[in-house]
Amino acid sequence: MRFFNLPLDAGDQISVWAGLGYNTYTYLGGPNGFLTFPNDWQDQNNNNVPAPVIGVGQGFFYSAGSGDTEVWTQGLTF
Repeated sequence: MRFFNLPLDAGDQISVWAGLGYNTYTYLGGPNGFLTFPNDWQDQNNNNVPAPVIGVGQGFFYSAGSGDTEVWTQGLTF
C-alpha cells in the first residue's frame, strides 16, 4: 500500500472503500489547518488519525474542501 500524493488543503476529504461501505477522512493540516503531521487527519468520528492509505485497486473518492478544481499529478515509486 502507498500513500497518495495530492495537493491537500484543510477541509479536503477522502472516502475510502472498506468492503461494506466507505470510511471518510478529513484533512485538517496544511494551509489554514490546525493539526500537524503525522496526525493531521480526522476520521468520521472526529478522531485524529494518520493519513489514509489506499491499496492497489482500492476505490476512493476525493473532495476538495474549497470546492475548487484540483490538479493531481500521480507518480508511484516502489
